Amino acid sequence: DECCSVHLSLGRHISQIKSFKRSYWPPNQLNLIYEVSSNGANLVWEYGLLDPQNKVPRKKPSAK
Repeated sequence: DECCSVHLSLGRHISQIKSFKRSYWPPNQLNLIYEVSSNGANLVWEYGLLDPQNKVPRKKPSAK
């Protein structure tokens, strides 16, 4: 829910939220999601939450 709120606050021109079960996913989007998730995307994004100076996790962005 927290992640959805953040993505919704960015605007549809930047980020979109889709239901896995109720939304249509074109094959090219499914392939992209599969490739990104298979190659450690969360490790990259979660690493970006760390302060590079003292390695203290920063607060996740919240919806406005």
